[in-house]
Amino acid sequence: MRILRNRIFTFLVLFLLSVLLIVGCGQGSGQQQVEVQAPPSVATEVQAVPTKASKSDVFVFLMNHLPENIDPHVRDDSPSWTVFEGLYDTLVDYKPGAMELEPELATAWEMSSDSTVFTFHLRQGVKFHDGTEFDATAVKANYERMRELNVGNAFMFTMVNRVEVPDPFTVKFVLDVPFAAFTENLAWLPIASPVAIKEHANDGEKGIAWWAENGVGTGPYTVEKFARGEEIILRRFEQYWRGWKGGHVTTFVLRQVPESATQRAMLERGEAHLGSNFSFDDLEDMKANSNLMVYSFPSIRQYYHVYNTRKDPLTNQKVRQALALAFDYETYVKDVLQGYALQPKGLLPEVMRQHDDSLPLQEGNLDKAKQLLAEAGYPGGGFELEFMYLESYEWQRLTAELTRDQLAKIGITLKLVGQPWATIVERMKDPARRPDIASVLVYPTTSSADTLLWPMYHTDSGHFANFGFSDSEIDRLLEEARQTSDSAKRDEIYIKLQRLLAEKVPTVARATFTVNWVTASNVKGLVLQQMRPLVPPLYSIHIQE
Repeated sequence: MRILRNRIFTFLVLFLLSVLLIVGCGQGSGQQQVEVQAPPSVATEVQAVPTKASKSDVFVFLMNHLPENIDPHVRDDSPSWTVFEGLYDTLVDYKPGAMELEPELATAWEMSSDSTVFTFHLRQGVKFHDGTEFDATAVKANYERMRELNVGNAFMFTMVNRVEVPDPFTVKFVLDVPFAAFTENLAWLPIASPVAIKEHANDGEKGIAWWAENGVGTGPYTVEKFARGEEIILRRFEQYWRGWKGGHVTTFVLRQVPESATQRAMLERGEAHLGSNFSFDDLEDMKANSNLMVYSFPSIRQYYHVYNTRKDPLTNQKVRQALALAFDYETYVKDVLQGYALQPKGLLPEVMRQHDDSLPLQEGNLDKAKQLLAEAGYPGGGFELEFMYLESYEWQRLTAELTRDQLAKIGITLKLVGQPWATIVERMKDPARRPDIASVLVYPTTSSADTLLWPMYHTDSGHFANFGFSDSEIDRLLEEARQTSDSAKRDEIYIKLQRLLAEKVPTVARATFTVNWVTASNVKGLVLQQMRPLVPPLYSIHIQE
């Protein structure tokens, strides 16, 4: 295995020093705006690609896994958001390569002095794919559907009391409690056609079956084909409000190709333009290919092992603490991940403003782990745990094997179960089917710690990564943070939460990752979307002839 630690570490350090976390806003909001520069990428100098992948009107993106469901108010995972990136717009969104908000379907917005009323002025002349005109009633209909379904990103809107429509192009969100960071949450509410919502809301099911395979938004692309587990084809929407001047793609083919070797071969043969799942050895080899470009973007993605705190023996806090310590973090980052990551410090990525810098570097200690097991009533271990990981990622298999070998040293047997992504999500949400430990990559959806800590640790979050965890003290602090308008006091609460979670250990962070993509050399417009690091910018990415 090749060690790239020094090179990647340098870029990560530059990134950590350059990123400023902000809460963006529109005109008249009174909130401070801070410009955030996108970090440089690591890329190989390249020549022209073979002609097989040079048609500028069709772009083939190889994905590790396709979404099983593309309902914009149900799904909240990266594969689904890749499709949403093409189909939908939101009121506000993040600038490419930054954490600062910019207008999208809203042109300006204001926040009341007590942080409970947020008023948005909407863009006019925008059409949905079905010809419906976008207006304030569409925003209200989407909010109401998301809240009624109460899955996906609904946890980000629990503080909303009501949505008001003063006129066709003004919408107000009235909150039950102050929440100064609320505007960022609206970057996670895709706006679908209200006519389609009504048309397919049959039998009180809110159209779940139909929306799972279809989409009607205001975005640059429409769904031409949905073949679950095979491919999704998106076709250009000619009436898209931004227009089509400059470099763009007519048709995106999103194809499920989970194997690193297959993705690599297709790119090398010129049969695809972008790949997203590679072994670290393949990444190194492809850097020498003049027809390809390899990107390694520093990101806010963290990799976690999540513990089933509702199942013995993991109901015991000391057992969970022992598991967290029975791991060789340094070997893992250096050898298994080959330098494409850093050892974490706590559960929040270090680039976040609310990160507790006093937390120590996560390190292993087998002697302490054995002592904790004995104190918990399990001297010498003597039990078996089921560990579920994403089978299509080689590094997750290697992680599972390293974890198994480390736990064997303290007397614990680990049963390894590789699963596809859809099965992992389903099992994590089902109390009867949850394994003892699950392997997940999670990242905050806004620059506020709320969007990482709430879904993972609040009892009522509904997020798959919560994994059944429930703690009244954690719930109280998360709710208190949402109601605290003063940002400094809110940050203090998040610091306290991190320290409590470090003691309770419902989850342990194993590494902070980079995002690695490989493209054909004539692909342009690929930038890291900081808050959606696994989602390429479909509207701006294109092929240069």
